[in-house]
Amino acid sequence: MAVDLFLKIDGINGESRKKNHANEIDIISFDFGAVQHGSFHTGGAGGGSGKAEISDIRIQKEVDKSSPLLFKACASGKHIKEAIIYSQKAGDGNAPLTYYKIRLEDVIVSDIHNNGASGGDSIMESVTFNCAKVTFDYQAQNEQGGKDGGVVTAYYDIRQNEAG
Repeated sequence: MAVDLFLKIDGINGESRKKNHANEIDIISFDFGAVQHGSFHTGGAGGGSGKAEISDIRIQKEVDKSSPLLFKACASGKHIKEAIIYSQKAGDGNAPLTYYKIRLEDVIVSDIHNNGASGGDSIMESVTFNCAKVTFDYQAQNEQGGKDGGVVTAYYDIRQNEAG
């Protein structure tokens, strides 16, 4: 099933024309993860846990009207209140269903790179974000693509080293 990805950033518009995501940024992919440095090799029999290391979130997209503003935010170190990545697919009756959402709070554009080639379809852009807090929401779906139960949510506050 095809998935559409969007990025909504406070104060920075994109060129999406999709219903419910107009003026957001169309993205091609994103990459994100976490590492727990604790192990059963440290901390005795119970297994020690360390502070989780949360990776920056990297997105891939085509250059659009958000590109100069993302570059400016990176160069200036501007803090952005919130950025949200939406993952959407056809749902029950083919109505779009947002089934996965990543919400970033107190965001910094930590890296931006453009990549173009003569004869290519478009100029591609890689943008990386660092944040103080990340929240994940996942909506399970039934066989018809509709909602199946409530949203499952988890967060990690990097400053407080707190998961919930």
